[in-house]
Amino acid sequence: MKSRDERLGPPRARSIGLSRTSRPSGLQSGCSSRAPAWADTLRGVPFVKRLVGRAQVREAQSLALLCALFGVALGITGGVIEPVGAIGLAAAPAIEEFPPVLPEPAGLTTGADGNVWFTDYNGNGIGKVGTVSPTTHAIVEYTASALGTDPYAITSGPDGNIWFTEGFANKLGRISPTTHVVTEFTLPSDVRGTFGITAGADGALWFTEGGSHRIGRIDPITTAIEEFTPSTSTSQVGAITSGPDHNIWFIEQGALARLNIRTHVISEFPLPSPAFSLALAVGPDRNLWFTEPDNNRIVRFHPSRHISSRSFTQITVPSSTTGPSGLVAGPDGGVWFSESSGTSIGRVNPKNLTIAEFPSGTANGHSQAITVGPDKKLWFASEFGSQFGEIDPATHAVAEYPPVIPHGPTDVAVGADHNLWITENGHSFSPAFRYPDKIARLDLRTHALTEFPVPTADGQVDAITSGPDGKLWFTETASGRVGVIDPVSGSIREFTLPSANAHPEDIAVGGDGRLWFTDAGAAKIGAIDPATDVITEIAIPAADSVPTSIAAGPGGRLWFTDRAEAVLGRVNPISGVIKLFPIPSGHRGGDIAFGPDGNMWFTENFPLKGIAKIDVVTKTVTEVSLGPGYRAPVGLGVGPDRALWFTESTPYGKVARMDPVSHAIEEFAVPSGDSDCPGIVAGPDGNLWFTEFGAWRVARVVLAGRTPSGFASG
Repeated sequence: MKSRDERLGPPRARSIGLSRTSRPSGLQSGCSSRAPAWADTLRGVPFVKRLVGRAQVREAQSLALLCALFGVALGITGGVIEPVGAIGLAAAPAIEEFPPVLPEPAGLTTGADGNVWFTDYNGNGIGKVGTVSPTTHAIVEYTASALGTDPYAITSGPDGNIWFTEGFANKLGRISPTTHVVTEFTLPSDVRGTFGITAGADGALWFTEGGSHRIGRIDPITTAIEEFTPSTSTSQVGAITSGPDHNIWFIEQGALARLNIRTHVISEFPLPSPAFSLALAVGPDRNLWFTEPDNNRIVRFHPSRHISSRSFTQITVPSSTTGPSGLVAGPDGGVWFSESSGTSIGRVNPKNLTIAEFPSGTANGHSQAITVGPDKKLWFASEFGSQFGEIDPATHAVAEYPPVIPHGPTDVAVGADHNLWITENGHSFSPAFRYPDKIARLDLRTHALTEFPVPTADGQVDAITSGPDGKLWFTETASGRVGVIDPVSGSIREFTLPSANAHPEDIAVGGDGRLWFTDAGAAKIGAIDPATDVITEIAIPAADSVPTSIAAGPGGRLWFTDRAEAVLGRVNPISGVIKLFPIPSGHRGGDIAFGPDGNMWFTENFPLKGIAKIDVVTKTVTEVSLGPGYRAPVGLGVGPDRALWFTESTPYGKVARMDPVSHAIEEFAVPSGDSDCPGIVAGPDGNLWFTEFGAWRVARVVLAGRTPSGFASG
C-alpha cells in the first residue's frame, strides 16, 4: 500500500493540476450531503491522498468537491490503452471481516427476552435493530426499515414487543422479540426526526416529533396515533420519559415539559440555562434527571405538585467537555451516564450529588446510549467505535465486545511469525475523536488482535513491511520517523529522519537488504540499514516531486510512484542512482507492486484513471481502461492466485481481481460497505487480506482451496 493521506498538511505546496482545496468533512456512500456522526474520524483518511493528491486534500472545501472529482470522466493522452476483458473468476469468493461487522448503536433497551436490544443508526445504509446476548455476547441484527431511515430511540413496550423510532422515515417501528417480524407505522405529520420514545403509564407508547414540534402517542393494540402540540409550538423536542407522577415528561429547547396523561394538558418549566437533551430518566430518588451535553452537566428536577418545591439542580461533570449523553437509573441507587465526547462512564450519587467517572475501556470513550441490562450491569454503546460495553456497578469492572478494534487500520504486512501486522493511524483533526497510534498483530490461527502503542504521540503511522531481520518496519508520516517493532518482545524503536521536512510514507525491502522509503516532504528516497541503523537519503531529480509508493522489482531495484509528477522512478540500491520514466498520458501514480508477469504495476489516481504497468525492459507504459463509470483504485497487490488485486475507495467499498495477461476484472463487495480499504497483502494462509480504514476492520478474501495446513480456514 503505499500512498496515504498526510494529515498535517504538506511541508510545502505543490501544484498538481487542481486548485488548493480543503479536506472533506466526511465521506459517505453515494456522496450524500448528510455526513454520518462518525464523519470527523475520517478527516484526513489515508486513501484520500492517493486520489486527489496532498495539496488538494489539505484545503478541500467540501465533500461535494471530492464527489465531483470521483465522477469526472477523463481521457488518456498517451501510452498504450487496453480495454478490460471478461470476468476472470467462475465464482465469487467469500469475504470475511475481523472483528465481524458491527453496528453503529444509537439506542439501547432491555427486552423481555433477556437480551439487550439496540438500534443501528447507520446499518450500512439500511435501517436495522439488533440484540446482544448478555451471556454469549453474540450480536444479531434484523432489517427494520428501508434505506436511510436511521432507527434511533428504542424501548420495550407494554405489549412485550420492542418499539423504535425511525429518525428520518416519518415512521415508528415494532419488532417481535420472538418472531422478529417488523411492522412500521407511518406518522400523520411530517416529523423529520423522532428522537425519543417511552412506555407510558396508560399502556401506550409516547414519542417526540422533533421536526413537527409535537408529542405523539400510539396505542399498541389499535395502533391509533394521536399528536399533541406544546404551547411553544416551534420549540425542538428531544428526550421523553414516563415520570414518577405517571405523567409524560419531555425536553424542549430551553425547557422541561409535562403532559398530563389524563387531560393531555402540557405545562412547561424553563431551564436555568439554555440547553437541549436527548436523555431523560427517573432516578432512584424519584426525581427527573437529564443530561446537558453542551454544558457538560447533569441536571436534577423535583417534579413536586407544589410549585414552590420545584427546582433544578445543575451538577458539572468533573472532566471537561465530556458531552454527557445517555442516562439511566442504576440498580445500585446511582444515576449513571455515558460520555459522548469523553472516555468514561459516570455515576452521580443522588444523596450528595458527587460524580465518579470510570474509564470505559479500549473504545476510548465516545459512548452514546446506556441502559440496565438483564444481568443488572450497566450496558453502554459506542456509536463511533461500534462496540458494546458493560460495567459492573459494584466492582466498576468494564468489559467490551469485541475486546479490541483496530482504530484506523492503514497498512498490513505478513510477519516472519506468519501473522498479520497492521498499522493503526488514530489521527483526527478533532482531539475528541483521536486514538493513539498502534501497531497491531492479528493471529491468523485464533484471529486474536494484540496492540502495541507507538511511543511518539500522534506520529500517524502509515506503511508497514517485514524486514530481512525478522522485524516489522513502519513509517510515521507526521513525526518524520521510521519505526521498527520486534514481533517477539513487542518492543518498538523509532528513528528520526535527517531532513527537516521529512514526511515518510511507504517502505519496502531493497535488494541490498536495507529498508527503503519514500520521503514525500523532502522529495527524497531514503534507506535505513537494519544492522547499523544508518540512514541515507537521495534527492529525486525532479523539482516538484512527491514520492508516494515504493516496491522492489526485478534485480532488487526499487520502483516508486509520484503523485505530483507524471513519472515512475527507479533506484539502484547499490549505486544510489535514480532514473525517472515519464507516464505519457500525464497521469500520476498511486500504489505500486511487482506483478506476477515480471513488470511493475501501479494505480493511477490522478486524474483517477485506473491500473497501469511499465515494462521493466522496454519502459513502455500500458494503461488498462476500467470500463464505464469510474473506480478509484487504492491499494494494489498480488494475490496467492497470482492475479493482481486492488481495493476501491469510497463510495464503492470493493475489492477487485484483475488477470495480468487478459486484464479481465471482477469486483467483490465488502460486507461493511463504504469501508475505505488502503492496504492489501497475500497472507500465508492462502487468502488475500486488506484493511478497512473507515470500518475499523481487517478483512480477508477467502480463495477456495488455497489455505495451507496449519492455518484456520474459518
